[in-house]
Amino acid sequence: MTNPITDYYISSDFSDYSLNNSKNEIKINHFELSLKRGTRCLHLHLSEDKTGQPVIAQRLQAPTSLEEILKIIALKGFEFNKFPILLRIEQEGVRKGALDLAARIIKEVFEDQLFVVPNNYL
Repeated sequence: MTNPITDYYISSDFSDYSLNNSKNEIKINHFELSLKRGTRCLHLHLSEDKTGQPVIAQRLQAPTSLEEILKIIALKGFEFNKFPILLRIEQEGVRKGALDLAARIIKEVFEDQLFVVPNNYL
């Protein structure tokens, strides 16, 4: 990529993992299929389970481990496409402890694949 990211068309996926799912489960392979189709922006709903662990869940769905989903994204994300992946992680009502744990998991899973804005960026 040689131009600013705003110059590119970005295929996004708004909660595609919840479509056509009669069991109200989040299927891990939906993320892989979405990446295979060329999606580069994934929308995730961050929540926490009863033990305070960060999970991905929609209102009517059973939660799935954030770490499990991120590992699939890190493993398969660049198998089909070399362009960056944007994660839109929406959270509402998630306690600080779960947010801190989610941040640690994100850093651990993506390691050097993660772009972090420098402190002096702005």
